[in-house]
Amino acid sequence: EMTLMNSIKSTAAAAAILVGTSTVASALTLGSIVDVSIGGDNNGVKAIYDTTSRAGYYGANLYLNGNADITIEYLGAEDGFDNLFTFESETFNTGGGTNVWDKTGIGLAKTVLNVAGGLLNFSFSANGSAVNTVSNGSNPDGSGTLAAPDFFVSFDGNATATSGQSVTLWFDDGGTDDNHDDMAVRLSVAGGSISTIPLPAAGWLLLGAFGGLGALRRFRKS
Repeated sequence: EMTLMNSIKSTAAAAAILVGTSTVASALTLGSIVDVSIGGDNNGVKAIYDTTSRAGYYGANLYLNGNADITIEYLGAEDGFDNLFTFESETFNTGGGTNVWDKTGIGLAKTVLNVAGGLLNFSFSANGSAVNTVSNGSNPDGSGTLAAPDFFVSFDGNATATSGQSVTLWFDDGGTDDNHDDMAVRLSVAGGSISTIPLPAAGWLLLGAFGGLGALRRFRKS
């Protein structure tokens, strides 16, 4: 028992050091997308949220905390290009030349089972071009005028939250209209959570070590 206790304490100490020295680069800019009905430039906000503006973040990259199943829904697009969204092996495309929106999803949703925790593996491509692609993990801050693809992130429920179980991504293909409505998809997680800031691996190690200490104390009392 003493050996087990020492092992758990050592794990906790090591994890605490790792957590203390871990840094996460995150350049989030809080902003909003505004519907065309009130003079904005986004064609999908009102259709998806039943309101004329939506808060969220530019420059966000998304992480999965814990392994989980993730469901992807295509919500719509206003675009000239045939834009593409890829999540691991699953793909959605807009078809191009469209302005169609549905908050319940267009076509069948797709679910990817047992996605590993960490940086989520997805990307948007303008007209299916590798040159005009933005991948999660290298999403630039598109809060200003940006002549490059990027995506805007808004968590369902509390729009200014930085984590949750459902999040909508608004793609801008870098064309002349900087409006983040060239494709919208929703990611929903069953178990775990999606976050703009990952819990480092050391954090999970630390939680596990504390859990082990608690279990050992309960065992002693019983």
